[in-house]
Amino acid sequence: MNEEEVPRPWWNQLLIPLVTSRLGASFFRRTMHLIDRPLLRLTRGRFSFASGYPVLLLTTTGAR
Repeated sequence: MNEEEVPRPWWNQLLIPLVTSRLGASFFRRTMHLIDRPLLRLTRGRFSFASGYPVLLLTTTGAR
């Protein structure tokens, strides 16, 4: 099957080289969840900095 790729926004294209670098990945891994959580709440789940990237949001309850 041939799937058409959805075009990404211009700002998303600018982030790709930054996020895929070692320094960028380290920065985003440690800080983006702190920014993204309030952003998701403010926009009622409509906007996230991780839009267009494969992301897993895991919520757990109880003991580990």
